[in-house]
Amino acid sequence: MAEEERERGSSDSSPIIKIFRERKVADIPCYRSTFLASTSAGLAGTMAYFLFTSKMKEAFRAGIGVFAVVTLGYWSYCRYNYAKSQQPYEQLTQALQRHRVQNDDHEDG
Repeated sequence: MAEEERERGSSDSSPIIKIFRERKVADIPCYRSTFLASTSAGLAGTMAYFLFTSKMKEAFRAGIGVFAVVTLGYWSYCRYNYAKSQQPYEQLTQALQRHRVQNDDHEDG
């Protein structure tokens, strides 16, 4: 019984959405904030366009366009900032690896 529960995952854990059966959505940096912002902007764009023109079909097209533009723009901005914030950690990791290799060489020789 315990093995079955471990295989299925614990019952108290939150549901996990996976993309392409490999990656968890929660593990993708900027995913949540990007799609919350773009969905909100798309809905606001659709409603605003409809309020000004009263044309439903064109309002949906405008909303999809706003969604696409905001998604691409916000994703690019967020990923750039994420990469910029991760750079010092990567440099530190590389420096520690170089230091470890140098110390291993000195201990062996």
